[in-house]
Amino acid sequence: MLAPDRTDRESGIGAWLIANTDRLALSVVTLAEISRGVSMLEVKGATAKAARYRLWLDLMAARFADRIVAVDATIALLAGEFDGRALGAAFQLGLADALIAATALIRGCPVLTLNVRHFEALNVEVLDAGQIFT
Repeated sequence: MLAPDRTDRESGIGAWLIANTDRLALSVVTLAEISRGVSMLEVKGATAKAARYRLWLDLMAARFADRIVAVDATIALLAGEFDGRALGAAFQLGLADALIAATALIRGCPVLTLNVRHFEALNVEVLDAGQIFT
């Protein structure tokens, strides 16, 4: 379930994700971020790497098909507040992370991430994948 080019250091994360797939959900925002990355690779001419990531994206979308969480108006409004507060404090949160945080907060779910810094100040439960699996 990890991206195709992840290192062996992260194999514990991958094993845990595979074992717990049925308990996990995936944000549409995450799918968009991965798709953006694939497109960027294609534009840069990294076609072999893009193809690996495109296949991985398709597998993720299929595996989580019944557990892909959409963004609704409530999530969008909270995400706008998160991002606005962050920008007001001169912190570049980014709309994607704001949407993921808002989704987690509204659904009462933690965010599992290697990028804890973006979520810590948002009153969202964060699981630091780097700490859990090392």
